[in-house]
Parts: sequence; C-alpha cells; structure tokens
Amino acid sequence: MRRLMRAHVSRLWKNGPFRLGAAGMALISILNVVQLAFEVRKYADMNGFIDEAVFGFAPLMGLFIGAVVSMFLSVEFSDGGLRNKLIVGHRRGSAYLAALLGSALAAALMVAVTLLAGVALGLALLDGFELPAAGLAALMLNCVFSAVALSAIFTAIAMNVPNRAASVILCVTVAILLLWVASYAGGVLDEPEMMENYLIINADGVPEKMENLPNPRYVQGTVRKVYEFIYDLLPTGQGLQIANCEGDRIARWPLLSALVALLGGVAGYIPFRRRDIR
Repeated sequence: MRRLMRAHVSRLWKNGPFRLGAAGMALISILNVVQLAFEVRKYADMNGFIDEAVFGFAPLMGLFIGAVVSMFLSVEFSDGGLRNKLIVGHRRGSAYLAALLGSALAAALMVAVTLLAGVALGLALLDGFELPAAGLAALMLNCVFSAVALSAIFTAIAMNVPNRAASVILCVTVAILLLWVASYAGGVLDEPEMMENYLIINADGVPEKMENLPNPRYVQGTVRKVYEFIYDLLPTGQGLQIANCEGDRIARWPLLSALVALLGGVAGYIPFRRRDIR
C-alpha cells in the first residue's frame, strides 16, 4: 500500500494536467481579487474584503478536479500500470484505495494552492478579511473537504472507464450536472417568503394598490428540509455557499462530505473489483 501511494505521489508532482488544473483554479481566485480591487478603486465608498473574492472558485472546483482526476488515473490503464500492480501481487482493494487517496491529495493541493494565491494577492490589493478567523478557517477547511468528496466521485468514474477521452467527458459532465442540481436547489431556497410591493390590479385593469403577498414558490416545512439537505450534501452546493461566504449549516458539512466520499468510494470499488483489467 505504501509503495502504491508513493508511486501516485511521485507521479502527481510531474503530472501536467494537475499543474494546469491547479493553475486554472488559482487564476479564477486571482481574477476575482483583481476585479474587486478595481471596483474598490473605482468607487471610493466601497470596501473590498479578501473573503468576498478569494472563494469565487469554489462552485467550479468540480470541473477542474474532474478533469485532473480522470486524466491522472487514466494513465493507469493506458500504460498498463494498473495491470502490472495486480500481476506483482497487489490487491485490487489496495490499488483502488491508493488511487482514491492520490486523487484526494491532488484535490486538496489544488484548493490549497488556489487559496494561497488568492489570499496572497488579496493581502496586497484589498482591505483584509471581513470574517473572523474561526469563520474563515471553517470555510477554507470545508472547501478542502468538499474537494475531497468530489475527488471520490471522479475516482469512481475514472477507475471504471479506461478510455481517457470518455473518462474526462463523463467526469466533466457529472461535474456540470452536480452544479446544476445544486444551483436549482439553492434557487428554490433563495425564494423570498413574501412578494414585496406586489401590484394589485382591479377588474378594470387599473392599478389599485401595492401589497405584500405570500410567494407561491416559497417552500417550507419538510420540503424545505429536503432541499436544504440536498444543497448541503452536494459538494457543489457547499461550493456555492462558500463562494457567497454563507454557512448557516456549516457544522454538518464535514460529515456530509465524508458521507459523499464514502459512498463514492464504495460505488466505484464494487464494479472495479469485478472489472477485467487489460
């Protein structure tokens, strides 16, 4: 197991897609910081805090991590490395676990590089942090946790789809789908309870008065709890909330990220252990 992990770590440092993925994520954070700095200088009465910009990459993590993990692990099939590991006596469980941990390490490092780049530039251009240290640390840690959860999902795909192009396309497609579902759930939860200044028109078609009315699209009770659970369970949902520096239910995010990582690992290993490795 240690040898398998050392091989993954050694190959990771030299992996071009990993470097490009980390640079791409960091670029998003850097551009957000630069944009906010320009706005602060344009509007004299505007404050610019680092945490308003540095987490902007979080909703898009899945796209970068999916592409990196799929390309990183597909080499195991294309160069026969996985088959050779099994031939020399490594168990399938050990090979899969090493791939899972290697992908998690890649995802965590990508987030760390991105945060370091954004914060370093933000300290030079912006007004410091608005969030207290504890809240900031919680968002950063949960950013790493959600990235690891995403890596487990993409490892499950990459270890069962040997073709590199198909693996990349499928991982990116899943990332987009997860982001869409999270965006939809977030949009439902963002609906206001009341429709403010709703214009009442009488039978003659003449505006009569302005009134606040209940919003028919507002969900509550059990349905709202379900949407909140989906929004918090999906790593992309956590990413959207992190980007907005929101964390009303942040205490349960690590547990949910661990659950996604566990389910992703199990879902990927079950078909992998019966797969014909050529």
